[in-house]
Formats: sequence, C-alpha cells, structure tokens
Amino acid sequence: GKDIVASSRQELDPFIREAESRALILLHSPHVNSAVISEACQKYGVLYYLRPEFHIRGVTFLSYFDHRAAIEAYTNLASSLGTNSNASCHFSVMLHTANNADESKIILKKLPSGQTEGDVEQIFSRYGLLLSIQRTFGAGASERDGTAVKQSANFIVEYYNIQDARLAASELS
Repeated sequence: GKDIVASSRQELDPFIREAESRALILLHSPHVNSAVISEACQKYGVLYYLRPEFHIRGVTFLSYFDHRAAIEAYTNLASSLGTNSNASCHFSVMLHTANNADESKIILKKLPSGQTEGDVEQIFSRYGLLLSIQRTFGAGASERDGTAVKQSANFIVEYYNIQDARLAASELS
C-alpha cells in the first residue's frame, strides 16, 4: 500500500501547490471505497469536480466551488477517513481549466479613474462574499508636468465562491 502512494506522490509533484487553492489532491489507500471518499468530500461543500479515475492508484482529484470549503476539507478530510485510509490531502492546481482563467475572478478594465475599491465592492458584493479586490494600473501611468495623467482604473475582483463570480459576470456583462 505505502509504495503505491509514494510513487503516486512523486508523479503528482507537478500538480501539487503550496498555496491555498479550491482544488485538492487526496492521496489514500486504494482499499478505501470510492463512495466513502465521495461522501466524505461532500460534507465540506458543493464539489466542482471529483475525479475518481485514479482511485485504484490511491489518488482522488477534487475541487470545490467555494474557497472556504476547500480550506476546511484540506484541514479535516484526511483525518475524517481514519488512520487505516493512510490519507493525506494537498492543495492542487485546477485540473479542468481549458483557458487557465481563474473562474473566481472578474477583471474590470477602464473604469473611470475616480472609482475606488469601495465603489467596486458595493456593486460586486451584492453577488456574494468577496475574497479580494485588487487595483491594477495599466499602461499610461506616466507623470507629465508633475500632474498625473488622468487614467482609467482596472480592478480584479475575486469571490470566495465561483458560482457567485459567474452570476455577477452574467448579470453585469
């Protein structure tokens, strides 16, 4: 049992992230029933995906819509399966993203320069809890005659929950 998990762990290295993520890799004994794993995973929140096709090698890929659910699963999932499961949980890269876009983020370009984080938060927090709002400055942030050139503001709004981001994007586009 241990050797399968060890070889899988090595092969999975490119997929494992140190940073927090909605996506997780669960390493476990192949003897744990996949239905048990599926049920255990669903206790923490709505699953975005659960990929059991490597179960026989002791690997399950999963992801949650909500960032907070993933953090909770990362903390508790392995121990909830019991010591015989030989389980460990790791943050992972998202598997399915075809265009590598982070679906929890909405990028706002060329808002009037007077717009503040507060203005953006007021609009976007209606759709769900925001993880962060970042102001980014595009090209053209030059100084002329000591006065800053009027420029538009760009923001990146990130939601805890991908479903909230999708709703906001569809209603505001």
